[in-house]
Amino acid sequence: MTAAAVGAAAAADRRLWRAYLVAITVYFGLHALVRVLVSPSPELDEAEQLLWSQRLAWGYGTQPPLYTWLQATWFSVTGVSIAGLTTLKNTLLWVIYAATAAAVRRLAGTPAAVVAGASLLWLPTLGWESQRDLTHTVLATACAAVAFWLMVRIVERGLPRDYVALGAVAGLGLLAKYNFAVFLALALVAAVFSRGWRHRLFSRYTLLAMAIAGAVVAPHLVWAVEHWDLVSGGTLAKMTAHDRRSVGERIGVAAQAVLAFATPWWLVFGGLALWRRGKGVQRPQTTELPRPAMQAWILAYGALVVVVLAVMALMGATQIKARWLQPMLFLLPALVIVMLPLDWNAQRWRTYQWVSVGLALLFLALMALRGYHQGGKPRPDEWNLPIPGLAQAIRGAGFQTGVIVVPNAVIAGGLRLQFPQAEVFVAAQPMPDPRGRPQVFVQAEHGGGLMSAWPLATPPQTVRLPFLYARPDTPLFEARFVVLPAVRP
Repeated sequence: MTAAAVGAAAAADRRLWRAYLVAITVYFGLHALVRVLVSPSPELDEAEQLLWSQRLAWGYGTQPPLYTWLQATWFSVTGVSIAGLTTLKNTLLWVIYAATAAAVRRLAGTPAAVVAGASLLWLPTLGWESQRDLTHTVLATACAAVAFWLMVRIVERGLPRDYVALGAVAGLGLLAKYNFAVFLALALVAAVFSRGWRHRLFSRYTLLAMAIAGAVVAPHLVWAVEHWDLVSGGTLAKMTAHDRRSVGERIGVAAQAVLAFATPWWLVFGGLALWRRGKGVQRPQTTELPRPAMQAWILAYGALVVVVLAVMALMGATQIKARWLQPMLFLLPALVIVMLPLDWNAQRWRTYQWVSVGLALLFLALMALRGYHQGGKPRPDEWNLPIPGLAQAIRGAGFQTGVIVVPNAVIAGGLRLQFPQAEVFVAAQPMPDPRGRPQVFVQAEHGGGLMSAWPLATPPQTVRLPFLYARPDTPLFEARFVVLPAVRP
């Protein structure tokens, strides 16, 4: 190729990459806008962040603290709001799509990177569930995506700054969600089986990266050891429910989780990859990393994933959900694309990208219509709760700020959105120390039914409100509340 042709090709490559980054920026920006416009009420995971972010701690129940720290920091900029919730989530999703594609770009070129980015939409937990109601899993996946990109950079160049960054990201990933540790262990152990990866990832700078990761995560680990029953109990109980199943049945559960995670991506992508297979071409080398070294790492990583799932089944795990596997399986499309010697500029893959754009628009439409869809059901969901109307009734009774006690986490989180200066607790009994502030106690079961027990002698006020987007014949949302004035010591 002439110098002019090479320059034109490089310019076209840069334009394609910029177009991809602009496209995902617009896409996640639209998702944030839709979320703000559709409902003023939070999902369960959003409600948890609204409640937990009221105070900083080294851990929150079964979850590590990083997402809540980020959320609290971001609320200080945006205010306690749906906008603050959704912009943080969608920024992290942008990082996943950008970092994954950036790693593939270094390994297989920009066209392959765009195909890899589009493929993430076809993974249900990333394309839909992560938008609908996930938090810690999204953050852990974002850390894993950035860590993989840094590993590729290290294997190619081995710059000290990348080791430092990888150590920091590894520590942050462990503070995001505990299953990030599985991804990190798989990635590093797989490097043992690839000479190109082994030579760079285990170097004199590795100890520096490990020290940085340890310094980042050490305070939380101390807290986790001191609260081990709290940290481990809920997760282990979920994974080992119905533990009378045979080993074969448990392995089947693990296989089903992987299949659920990868469907429909493997069907659509696999069909296109096999269609007129003879038109595949051997790609030119686009990275300083020798192709066999990358292939060895990918094969080892895939084999180790299988081993981990088998070990989980043998140890009694019978409840393995697809979203739990996301931080270690989100790379599946990217690694398959890097392995296949196909021409990613071919028309079929351009068609695949445009179909993926259509899928993205479908997700936006479904998110925008979700309130109306759920409102038509006999039991509307969280997005249909009339939290603003409930808050207006509480204000009308004289409460402006103070302590709010609600047994239901979703309603409690929604009331924090309406009363950002108040302290909101999830508890069935009055808080023992209101510290001279007004208190409000609210009882309402999600779905509209009232709770039977009422802890206060003061007669409650009752409010009945229509669910958002509900049909006229839908039973009203009903809640009771009591406002108590401040009691001075």
